[in-house]
Amino acid sequence: MAQGGCMTTSIHSRLTAGEFRALTGLSPKALRIYAERGLLTPDDVDQATGYRTFTHDQLRAGLRLDFLRRSHVPLAEISDVSSFSVADWRLKLSLRRSMEDFYLDLAEHVGQRDLAAFVPELVDVPETHWVAASVELSLPNDPEDTLETFSALAVDTPGLDRVLLDVLDEAGAEVEDESWTMAAAGENESRMLIAHRVASPLAPQQLGRCQDELSSRASGSAQLVTGTLPERQELTFAGTSDADDPVAETGDAYLQVVAFAQLASERDLTPLRALPRRRVASRSIFDGEPRDVFDLEIPRRGGRSTR
Repeated sequence: MAQGGCMTTSIHSRLTAGEFRALTGLSPKALRIYAERGLLTPDDVDQATGYRTFTHDQLRAGLRLDFLRRSHVPLAEISDVSSFSVADWRLKLSLRRSMEDFYLDLAEHVGQRDLAAFVPELVDVPETHWVAASVELSLPNDPEDTLETFSALAVDTPGLDRVLLDVLDEAGAEVEDESWTMAAAGENESRMLIAHRVASPLAPQQLGRCQDELSSRASGSAQLVTGTLPERQELTFAGTSDADDPVAETGDAYLQVVAFAQLASERDLTPLRALPRRRVASRSIFDGEPRDVFDLEIPRRGGRSTR
């Protein structure tokens, strides 16, 4: 009877730490961590004994934390237990699962694809002058942030390309029907180039005007860069997948680098750069079918290609 009376008093006033744990499923360690993070603090702590008690109003928060823990929601995602959005977390899980499935599909494609399907095509080409907008390219590890990065690129890149073409036209540059994107790694960052072939190098005055106009019209920190690809050989692969199948297209893009490395070793080829350019035979990179192009030094007669 005494035990029953004591329990009745406890239930109608406060809950001991043991009772609170029993009702919520939270362990002593979990209660301590949640208290340290300010997510679930005891209603009262006896200063002399350290004895902790909780109220019945805290049971809902305790149960919610326990279920979120069982759902493997990281503590870093919970700033306030009462306002935590399950719908938002479900969306994150869905995005993460979609990306995981995509990479699993890529792993399957890369493991099964026959490299013999990639048929090399080699042509000699003259030197090529180009002008490009250079933008920072950083890919976060978090799936949601990665998706946001790609979404932003999908929105911003076409606009930047249009601005660059307008600026070049206004400066009197003769833009030809060839454009490409390629990665360019610096000392502290990775960048992407959106490049256009021009008939001749721009004069210093033209370059200065183009940079000023690009900076004033384009969002972000786009920089104007120029260069000339030397007389060379261009290698492409026939038999690659088209854009109708994103998994096959992306997987083939990676496998082309493998096929190229094998071919370069077998034929003693010297690449100008390790990675290909993604080229379109059009003024705009969005107006044609892209192909990956590997640039090679022209081989010397009877010997290894020159450097």
